[in-house]
Amino acid sequence: MEADARRITAFRVGDDYVFSRYVEREDLFADLREYHVDGEYRFEVPAGEFDGVADRLSAAGFAVETVENLDPYCVVTGKYEKHADVLRNCVVHWERRDHLFFLMESRVAAEQAVAEGAEWVADTEFALGV
Repeated sequence: MEADARRITAFRVGDDYVFSRYVEREDLFADLREYHVDGEYRFEVPAGEFDGVADRLSAAGFAVETVENLDPYCVVTGKYEKHADVLRNCVVHWERRDHLFFLMESRVAAEQAVAEGAEWVADTEFALGV
């Protein structure tokens, strides 16, 4: 099962929308560069500017979906457990109480992470907090 290559899932995290996407088109990337977080491989767009960014992405052929309920996309592993494959497909990750938390880029990526040993945050004693 693979995620749709032309779909972007943008997550509402605080006052921003965040999403992970490799943008091949140089003109589109240049247009969105101000929102790109170097080294983190994601875009962070203030909520008040997101509609304009979504319009640009749609015009470039992407289907943009916004998500406010992060639970179905969040998984957790122990800090010292194997997590490289999970990290590769996440949008944001953080550490708390010897555990690593991951907001995955898609439902498919979250389900794959669980199949490989991660747990749904909702199935643990942890409360979700990004």
